[in-house]
Amino acid sequence: MRDKEEAPAGGTSVQRVRRAARSSRGQTMVEFAYSIPVLLLLIFGLIDFSRAAYTAAVVQWAAQEGARSATIDPANVMQAIESKLVGLQANRANIVVTPSADGSEVTVQVTYLFEFVTPIIGQLGGGGVQMNGSASMIVQPPLIGQY
Repeated sequence: MRDKEEAPAGGTSVQRVRRAARSSRGQTMVEFAYSIPVLLLLIFGLIDFSRAAYTAAVVQWAAQEGARSATIDPANVMQAIESKLVGLQANRANIVVTPSADGSEVTVQVTYLFEFVTPIIGQLGGGGVQMNGSASMIVQPPLIGQY
């Protein structure tokens, strides 16, 4: 009988390939575990930034609509402003309508506290960011009989 050939100290070539593949998979999982929190923070930070930009635009739009409404129908200014705060909680908005002393101009200011969803960014932001919108328009007398 022939003597069995002894396998090299590192094992056969197939065993070495399998061992290398296992350690590579483990390394990939560790690298993924280190990188996923950073990736998620970037993704949710981008979502928060987009929400903040949307909130700023809506607050400004509501102020402009309020100023326009004040020049046309002063009785329904608050309703016009609150109807334009789409996607926001209208009861959290601070609305100030200020007519000029002579009544020729009206200024509307809308303030809204934006709160971050991402925990780390929320802690850095100090609980929220104040979004302000302001608009002024000249009040023109109604045109009677001219259509």
